[in-house]
Amino acid sequence: MKIEYLDKIGYIRGGLQGGFLIDMTGCGIDSIKKSGKKIVLLGVGENAFFAEMLLLRRGVAVYGYADNSAKLQGKFLRGKEIGNPYDLFEREDVYFIITTQIQHTSDVRLQFMAHHICDYGIFLNTNFHDFMDEDPELHRQLMEAVNEICFREETTETVLPYGEWRNGNPGDCNWMLKSTRWSHWAYLWEREILRQSDKNVLEIGPGYGLMSLVLLKEFPDVRLDWIILGEENSQFVSGLKKIKKWYGAQIHEIWGEVERDRFHMPEKRYDLIIMTEVFEHFVLKPLKVLGKIGRALQDNGVLILTTPDWGHVHIYRQWEDMPEDADVDDARYERLLQCGHVYQYRKEELEDIFTRCGLTVVKYMRSDSGNHNYMLKKRIERDLARGE
Repeated sequence: MKIEYLDKIGYIRGGLQGGFLIDMTGCGIDSIKKSGKKIVLLGVGENAFFAEMLLLRRGVAVYGYADNSAKLQGKFLRGKEIGNPYDLFEREDVYFIITTQIQHTSDVRLQFMAHHICDYGIFLNTNFHDFMDEDPELHRQLMEAVNEICFREETTETVLPYGEWRNGNPGDCNWMLKSTRWSHWAYLWEREILRQSDKNVLEIGPGYGLMSLVLLKEFPDVRLDWIILGEENSQFVSGLKKIKKWYGAQIHEIWGEVERDRFHMPEKRYDLIIMTEVFEHFVLKPLKVLGKIGRALQDNGVLILTTPDWGHVHIYRQWEDMPEDADVDDARYERLLQCGHVYQYRKEELEDIFTRCGLTVVKYMRSDSGNHNYMLKKRIERDLARGE
């Protein structure tokens, strides 16, 4: 299996959509072209239009269409007749690409399985930050990392379970692709920082490990600590286990809830600390945790923090209403964690918190999806003396 980026589709409601091909053969577009097989799109809605447009940009012409609706069979679309898929199943010179709506993809895959069709593709239309204009090498490493975390050493049924498609979530890869829109400035800034400093990095809440793996690919000498906030059976840990298996000598795992008073940061000091899409999940007042994270930086170290500003209803009227650690026992703390996004901060609130925690803003940008992306440094004594 392999997921391959085709190209931009366009901006839909302000968000950039990207088109991808998940190829069950694991070979990709170039091998499909060399095979000489005729490309048939199964599904004739907007995804078929997008898929055909992007395939043509890659030099792949669509031979025809098929659809399971008898009402559509025999009609024409862009000069090609819409066929009955069962008439094509016996042909060995056809390569199907599923272009139905995502909720119907699982049904078509079951149909293929019943007819012993194993080599086919799935067109995925999803939110994605395309780095091609900013840093093509980063784009290449990102796609390589997504493929490794999702598909390396996996079976099709494990990576793309049929039931998941019914809920509109094609395994883990769709989540990872979407996540690039939340913290795309972080990806760019991290590379800039590590090209100029030592490679001593801490990532707090690494998720599936996508950002860490991209850094490991770019910087073979990076030394990476993880503070893992979840449990060993959480949905994200499978990706982290793979990365630890491949890069174990460079990674040190630390498990625990970083915002609890009883959690102590490592004694070492870091050149770079990464905390993307974690801050909004903290259930306690954030001053203590951000203070101890800031103290873990080298004097010239950098904290990269991203967090959403999507206008969701907060659990609290203001962040100051969040409880202190002493007011929350373990059972209540675990219940609060189930809330997901506990508080989404306005820019003014964040910068007030940073100041109180001895941090200063070096860079600020909003990401494609309206997430705050911050580059922060701690204010050291000589800065304070100058009033900076």
